[in-house]
Amino acid sequence: MSIYVIGHKNPDADSICSAIAYAYLKNQTNGNNHIAACLGKINRETKFVLNHFNVSPPKYLPHVKIRVKDVMTSPVITTSPNSSIKDIGELIYERNIRGAPVVDENGCLLGVVTERNIAHQYIEELKIRSLKEIEIKLGQIAETLGGKIITGNSENVISGNVLIGAMLPESMAKFISPGDIVILGNRPGAQITAIEKGVSCLVVTGGFAPSEKIKKMAGDKSVAIIVTSQDTFAAARLINLSIPVEKIMDKEMFTMGEEDLLSEVTDDILTSEYRQGFVLDADNSVIGIVTRSDIINPIRRKVILMDHSERSQSAEGIEQANILEIIDHHRLGDIQTAEPILVISEPVGSTSTIVWEQFKKANVEISKNMAGILMAAILSDTVLLKSPTATPKDEAAVKELGNIVGLDPMKFGIQMYSEGSGVSTMNPTEIIMADFKVYNLNDVKVGIGQVETTDLKTVLDRKDEILQEMEKIRNDKDMDLVLMMVTDIMKAGTELLASGRTRLIKKGFGVKLKEGSVFLPGVISRKKQIAPVLMRVI
Repeated sequence: MSIYVIGHKNPDADSICSAIAYAYLKNQTNGNNHIAACLGKINRETKFVLNHFNVSPPKYLPHVKIRVKDVMTSPVITTSPNSSIKDIGELIYERNIRGAPVVDENGCLLGVVTERNIAHQYIEELKIRSLKEIEIKLGQIAETLGGKIITGNSENVISGNVLIGAMLPESMAKFISPGDIVILGNRPGAQITAIEKGVSCLVVTGGFAPSEKIKKMAGDKSVAIIVTSQDTFAAARLINLSIPVEKIMDKEMFTMGEEDLLSEVTDDILTSEYRQGFVLDADNSVIGIVTRSDIINPIRRKVILMDHSERSQSAEGIEQANILEIIDHHRLGDIQTAEPILVISEPVGSTSTIVWEQFKKANVEISKNMAGILMAAILSDTVLLKSPTATPKDEAAVKELGNIVGLDPMKFGIQMYSEGSGVSTMNPTEIIMADFKVYNLNDVKVGIGQVETTDLKTVLDRKDEILQEMEKIRNDKDMDLVLMMVTDIMKAGTELLASGRTRLIKKGFGVKLKEGSVFLPGVISRKKQIAPVLMRVI
């Protein structure tokens, strides 16, 4: 099963790049089944970084809820519509399954044959059903009886009442109609009578081959003869089991897609009379089956969380996932696990710094493109190492990774901010939500967005419309306070826009907002300089 390495919602460069590099590292040391994934749209800065170092973006993962494909049994044992009831009955018995889907030559679902269908047919065959309404090829009858065709073509269609020739020939003649199937033993007189009455097929039991005279007579009258080693009683019971399954299959059944959520199909499976459902692909072909037992203890999707440990920032359905590791540099969140896991949490400026340390501990040589994205992510998350969150470890990591890549980290960092911000082309919603995190501080819900730029005026010229959108977001998301950090990396300060309970800002920072905003010199870190102040005030 794949293990998804995922960052937080509204991903930034650190969230994306650390996930990619850590998945790469795990694949070098723990098997090639780790997949880097993201939970949202990749911002412009991160796109620039990935393109610059020729790294493919991670797989988009809308949720980690349990899907049908996570629990289905595949491949599926199927049968064709032309298989006999005897064949499918033996298949169900040998494979210990409840039934089998009936598919055409392209694998498309036609119906389902279950134990119930077989049981019903067993009761019917005790009556020795007429085959008038169910046409069967001679070859199918012979195969079911384990017999040999003496006269007739295996492709010929046989139909009529099924009779046992257990009377005197003259008495038996009264019950035979043209086209019937007569089962009898080594009784030449009765065989001749049946042929003369125009039966469609004569089944001779006990393995007794008819005489040449009778074979010639049957050939002249176009009467098929099958010789079987079965006794007459067994042959009479088996003949109805030569009926093709398409004649008894159920055409109404519960189907689903492999990406459907297990929670959405559980009730249908539990209430289904078949106690199962079939998984179809886009071409209506059967690719899996889900039974009641599959939903009792489903296999959860495996994930490694990067750059976060809070449910509000993680994937939808994270409570259904099997969390294997958490690698982070933020405060501990509210993620809970059922059992002990590996948690690496360090007070450094970037999760990518921690990932680089793991490369060195594992003694795994890092490629230039992986080194490049880790360097870029550290520079991004520490605002070119100017953030108070930056530590000597971050500085050392940037220097080491820069040497591997062969770039001047600071020159690249300025280019990254210049090329990657794209603030001038973003609408107010995009500016706010590009890097937006929600904090639940006791009973106060706070949303904080941040954008870094080298041109503060470009953003502040649109302050009024940004504030209006912040108020709309606050109401829509039922928040107490929404903040927008517009960080000038050259001035190493932030213009802080606020909507909602702005008294928390006044009290926490000892400042007065003017027209909804205030400049905070030296403040560039949401994690270390904004959230902790609000927490103390609250």
